[in-house]
Amino acid sequence: MKNILSIVFIVSLSIPKITGAQVTDYSHPYGICCFNWPLTVCEKFKSAGIDRYRIMCNWSVIESTDNIFNWSSVATPIDNASITGARVSLCVYDSPLWSREITDKSLSFQPSKYTEFLTELLRYCENRHSGIVEAVEITNEEPTADNYLSYDRDPSWFYANILKSAYQTVKSFNPNILVVIDGIWQSAFHHLDELYQLGCKGYFDRINYHWLMHEGYNEDPSNKTNIWHYPTAIRYLKYIADEYKDYTSSLWITAYGFRLDNEQKKSDYSKFVLDTSRESGFIDRINYYVGITGGYNQSLPDGGTNYDRISMIYTDDETNPSLLQLTSVYYMYTEYTAEYPEWGAKYFRVIDTLPPAISDINLTNSGFETGTNIGWDSVYSVDNIIKHSGNYSGKQVSTGTIRTIFYPCEQDKLYEIIAWIKIDADNGSDSYNVRPYIVYRNNGAGPYWFSPPNYYGVVDTRNYPGGWRKIRYYYLSSNATEFAVEFSGSGNGIFWVDDLIVKSLTMTSPVVTGTGYKSGIFYNFPNPFNPNKQSTRIIYGIEKQSKISLRIYNINGELIRELIPQQEITIPGRYGIDWDGRNDSNQMVASGVYICCLVINDKPYTRKIALIK
Repeated sequence: MKNILSIVFIVSLSIPKITGAQVTDYSHPYGICCFNWPLTVCEKFKSAGIDRYRIMCNWSVIESTDNIFNWSSVATPIDNASITGARVSLCVYDSPLWSREITDKSLSFQPSKYTEFLTELLRYCENRHSGIVEAVEITNEEPTADNYLSYDRDPSWFYANILKSAYQTVKSFNPNILVVIDGIWQSAFHHLDELYQLGCKGYFDRINYHWLMHEGYNEDPSNKTNIWHYPTAIRYLKYIADEYKDYTSSLWITAYGFRLDNEQKKSDYSKFVLDTSRESGFIDRINYYVGITGGYNQSLPDGGTNYDRISMIYTDDETNPSLLQLTSVYYMYTEYTAEYPEWGAKYFRVIDTLPPAISDINLTNSGFETGTNIGWDSVYSVDNIIKHSGNYSGKQVSTGTIRTIFYPCEQDKLYEIIAWIKIDADNGSDSYNVRPYIVYRNNGAGPYWFSPPNYYGVVDTRNYPGGWRKIRYYYLSSNATEFAVEFSGSGNGIFWVDDLIVKSLTMTSPVVTGTGYKSGIFYNFPNPFNPNKQSTRIIYGIEKQSKISLRIYNINGELIRELIPQQEITIPGRYGIDWDGRNDSNQMVASGVYICCLVINDKPYTRKIALIK
């Protein structure tokens, strides 16, 4: 028995130390994307409070011939970054033809070729300006770009192995350089989930998202009538990361922007994105895209038509400008960065997402466990040989579909669809793909089809654990009173679907990470919690290298569970750990109030946790 006010430390050398990715840093949140970096423009960025540069490093241009390098596209931006006191993130993308094993697959190179280039690039930058590189982005948008139906979009074929090798290379060169995944484009949220499925957790420090909407009803980031709602998009990525207990990989928005003629609207939308990102608690870098564009003609009304309206600064010539036309976005940034030079905990709030459905949809025979097709409008057969779990799955061949019956839904509410799919292609990965859909009706009108964002075709799944790939996306039931879930094949092959779930997408308080916080227990969530449904997540902070322990006691001061025996934390920041409601004997404890006690360098911090069953 131990009283929470008189704790005897127990050292257990068999327990591994807590380790983590690079902790969140809110001290330099403002970045910019450019393809050209003249010094006059870089000085304007500095005046606007922007001191982080995203440099596009085109491997196919820099090393067009094996082992022959042209560093001119890198030299100017890092030189000017050094002059203006900025640091850089190197986005290393595309691939030279000589490196590819399959000519039309830009990611088909051996990872060793890519990592050799990374080493040369990092060495060049370090020799030219020591410490200038803050991060490396492992490709740009290649795995989620619009090369529809090409299997190199699926990270199981190329990207996951590239990322793992690149992480080891970068950290071997300098462990303090951040590794950032590719830019998730056009709401391909599933890409992050696939990386976790493929064991990539721990092989990146930052999640990377590109939010670019132009000229249409989707352009307003605050618009809550469609799935492109910015707060919901970023929160869903954090939701996925939290689900895989990746609490240290915060989010970078490495490209966002608005290609609009209305300059004030462009500025207002940008400010909304900045506000939401700052208040989210899990974003510590946001880059406006794009910094400059050429083609602006001062002698023509409104500068003419030969320049890109998305830009922050318009110029006549991107490489050697003779004029700089500053936009409303630029002036907004100047004021905004002065008001919020750093981000941090004092700004955090729960951001407002699309409204979730009140209830999940109770599907009939969602895993085919009756051994029949009841609950399904379309399926070739029920298979008792190949299945994800249980005894059965649904099977379809070639261009057939697997589709549920229609279910009533709550209108204008957010749902998440999760399923497991296995695909066996007859003649290679590009020969067969499956598209997920929502088929919906509105008071009898329809049917209509909704295609989840950036699921342009799920291909052969042989490289996933057990050969099954998780499908997940969210759906806003606008103009729908009922819907069905469908999977449709294209080409020659076979696919199976199993364990379908349609649930309310309720995204509550995220787990946030960071530095500069006081030591202590910040919160636990949920509280109260029901251990029969979920664990509670305890979030605590360490402001400096410390010896810590974390234990659960009952209200009588008796030890219930030792979650963290005494050990040393070397990296300050926020951390999280789950309590499943069990004691040290793995027995479920009774309902009641418990005391969570965190001890940091002999100083206790306590918090009450309510357990209700």
